Amino acid sequence: MSHSEGEGGSRFARLLYGPTTLIWGEANEIEVSVHECRAAFLRETEPVLPGVDLSGLLAVATMQRALHDLVKIGDEIEVEKDRLLETFMAFAKALCERLKEQGHWADYIDPCSGLAMLTPEANKVFSEVDSAQQLLGYGVMNCGCCKVLLHPSWSSAVYPATIFTTAPRQVVIELFPQIAAVAASAASTVAAAAATSASSVDDKA
Repeated sequence: MSHSEGEGGSRFARLLYGPTTLIWGEANEIEVSVHECRAAFLRETEPVLPGVDLSGLLAVATMQRALHDLVKIGDEIEVEKDRLLETFMAFAKALCERLKEQGHWADYIDPCSGLAMLTPEANKVFSEVDSAQQLLGYGVMNCGCCKVLLHPSWSSAVYPATIFTTAPRQVVIELFPQIAAVAASAASTVAAAAATSASSVDDKA
């Protein structure tokens, strides 16, 4: 699913860029899109980012393609979630650091807690599923008491996470190739550590 850049969008946001997929290696795929946040989205985001001037706020929505359906449970699912988490954290941290170096405000949501990582006193949980619905129009399904995001191409094998900034969109977009390289390096490190751990377990067995 893709939207044309600059479409009118919804009451929540206007799409400025993407969704565009960055790929490195056989098992790593991250989809990025940039959105100009509108009043309805800002009202829900203000408590998530207390004390921040959200004028000109952009949301960078990221979606990683998982190797497994994340609705399922099991050790391999947890290992995959760890891989996806580490890759996003490397991507988000590097992007925010570069933006801050250029004098722009930026923050990202911790996928584990749902809280902003860099904003002091942040204690309001951000819903990645609701955000993906509002920004991209992606579907959801109910799974017990939880809502599960459905990517139009990957279904529930998707790991959503969001970055926020007040930097100009072109500044953000031009950083994506550099930041993808950082995330690729992090993904390789995590994969190597997972392989070492698996080998250790096999040896003990």
